[in-house]
Amino acid sequence: IKDLFRVGWPAGLMFGNEMICWAAFMVYFVGHFGAQHSTAGWIAHQWMSLSFMPAVGISTAVTAMVGKAMGAGRPDVAAARAWLGLRLAMLWMGFCGVCFVVFGEELTRAFIDPGTPPEETQALLALGTKFLILTAVFQLFDAIAMTLSGALRGAGDTVVVGVVTVVASWGIIVGGGLAAITFMPQWESLGPWGAASLYIILLSLFILGRFISGRWKTINLVKNDAPAPGVRESLPTPQPGPVDGVA
Repeated sequence: IKDLFRVGWPAGLMFGNEMICWAAFMVYFVGHFGAQHSTAGWIAHQWMSLSFMPAVGISTAVTAMVGKAMGAGRPDVAAARAWLGLRLAMLWMGFCGVCFVVFGEELTRAFIDPGTPPEETQALLALGTKFLILTAVFQLFDAIAMTLSGALRGAGDTVVVGVVTVVASWGIIVGGGLAAITFMPQWESLGPWGAASLYIILLSLFILGRFISGRWKTINLVKNDAPAPGVRESLPTPQPGPVDGVA
């Protein structure tokens, strides 16, 4: 249990912290500019969820495969599985990003009640389209952050990524969002959305650099008392027991 806590607390802190920061972003920073901005923001968030949830599943699979490969002493296999998972996540999220740009108005309209007044509908369509374009900007970066952070978790490299994620989310999502609505109110809710996009881009570049550095390949999570490969322990000669030949 101690080992599990030692490896797992940064990932738990990272997930819980991001939920708090994204909730503050959606409810306070975007909602600060009125109901239409909040509604359009939640519409974009629903489509964003459709994009990143499959990538979360890929990230979880990569965590398991990297952990298994590292336990077998094969960091080369672990790296290959991580890059394969990243390609799959980028393929899916890149496709979603293209759809957000090309079909932004149609995707926004899907969540608007047909009985909504025309002027309000147009305002929601304009905002939702802009939000989806901003969301499309960081799709590939989000795929990198999620997949490779999963790979690092599988290898046990959790503390640095967890701490950086907490600091960056409060500094960029919360701090940047607060600065945007305070000093650049003319940008309205696009300011906080820009801060959130910047957070994902910078975090993904850090995680990519961390993974490429290869430090995770030297981590040994579990103490192994078995002899090293190719080394045989000196064992006493077995003596016949009451039932010879039966272990």
